[in-house]
Amino acid sequence: MQKKVKLIANYLPQFHVIPENSRWWGDGYTDWVGVRQAEPQYPGQHQPRVPLHENYYSLDDPAVLQWQADLARQYGVYGFGMYHYWFSSELQLLQKPAELLLAHPEIDIHFMFIWDNTSWTRTWVQKGAANDWAPKFDEQPVSPQESGMLAELRYGTEVDWRKHFDYLLPFFRDERYIKLDGKPMFAFFQPNNDFPLQQRLAAYWEQLAIEAGLPGLICLSKDNAHNRRFTYQMRYSPFSPNNFWGGVKNKLSHLWTKRRQKIRFADYDAQWRSILSDARHADARTFLSGFVSFDDTPRRGGERESFAVTPRRSLSVICASFSRYRASRGRSTLSSPLGTSGARGHIWSRTSGTAMHGSRPCGRPWRRRTRTRSPLRGQML
Repeated sequence: MQKKVKLIANYLPQFHVIPENSRWWGDGYTDWVGVRQAEPQYPGQHQPRVPLHENYYSLDDPAVLQWQADLARQYGVYGFGMYHYWFSSELQLLQKPAELLLAHPEIDIHFMFIWDNTSWTRTWVQKGAANDWAPKFDEQPVSPQESGMLAELRYGTEVDWRKHFDYLLPFFRDERYIKLDGKPMFAFFQPNNDFPLQQRLAAYWEQLAIEAGLPGLICLSKDNAHNRRFTYQMRYSPFSPNNFWGGVKNKLSHLWTKRRQKIRFADYDAQWRSILSDARHADARTFLSGFVSFDDTPRRGGERESFAVTPRRSLSVICASFSRYRASRGRSTLSSPLGTSGARGHIWSRTSGTAMHGSRPCGRPWRRRTRTRSPLRGQML
């Protein structure tokens, strides 16, 4: 019997105004600015990608979250993997959409957090394990006194870890929060940012979860080339290798792209061959990943490190492919409220060129095929 897959869409909460982004990148900045200003960097590139009906929504509106949840369920998406930006006890950013979701239990969608545990910096800051958030918009003059550190990750002590957990606990208790055997699932996106500390933090949080009456807490690490992994892992696609030689190849490609200051192209079918090959060898505690399109030029421009691929594979093919591999390997599905194996899809991040609500000139083919052909259909809990 073919195993069913539930799709969790990566969800970027960057599409609403916050004071910090206005201060760093200009008044009223959201990722929609990058979308609107995008220009084709090569023949045949579909830029700018105007949302259908020019619906440049704002995620600080509960009605928008309701619309997104309805759209996701209609087209077979089980839930959202919402990026979580907790830098320290003193600084958290882009938390409004998740807080609105918690405050509106009538919005019927499952969700979980993916903690992007890294610092945000200006492009010119030479700091390892940090994210230069919007290189294309880093050309504006800045004060010579500015350090280039926009938002610094500081894990802190157990006091800070407790404060972070206390913030998360109401979400964990929400019946819509994605759980495994009743245990909330929480993902760490940056395993290279002091993984031994992340292990201690995860163990402490699990203790707190049990003390709070939960059966435990399951922390996932993003699979990586350095063997820094929790018991449960999540794959990330594309361009995120999970073995040593893949990491070496990716690093060399990164350096070559940076040196040439050209767009980095990737062969779409080769990326998918790699994804499906990895899926054959994944164990039942690895959550698989796929993508339909990826184009980072709206944020990173045409003369910096960028990726561009053209979509030819619908979400239904992703789900069916993973289901076939699970079945052919004889793997049991996870025994949990999820009821099935899980897969993550990069499908709600507009500046990477992937969005389920559709755009011109592409329209809405991905979500239409997902609804009509996906093994996910009718599998909502």
